[in-house]
Amino acid sequence: MQGNPHRKRSLATICLLTAAAACAILAAGFALTCEALTEQTGLGATFVGMLLGAVATSLPEVPTTIAAVRLARYEMTFADAFGTNLFDPAFVRGGRGLSWRSHFE
Repeated sequence: MQGNPHRKRSLATICLLTAAAACAILAAGFALTCEALTEQTGLGATFVGMLLGAVATSLPEVPTTIAAVRLARYEMTFADAFGTNLFDPAFVRGGRGLSWRSHFE
């Protein structure tokens, strides 16, 4: 059955290929959007890319924050908002984002 051109693919394989194609299309759309915003606003490409990346990483936090406020868990809301916003720059700078020594070296 190795050379059979009509062999059936598993559902997992089809899902993986579809997800890979969707990621490629979304990445191309993201790049075109960044390029269009750069040209229309006159801002730098790096700034626009970082801005859209920040928005994309912050969007999943919105439902968590809303749920925490509804439950009157304000400490969870505070920790979620500031914890995520402190982690992202540290990750971008290679773990040196929160180090005091990195500012003086």
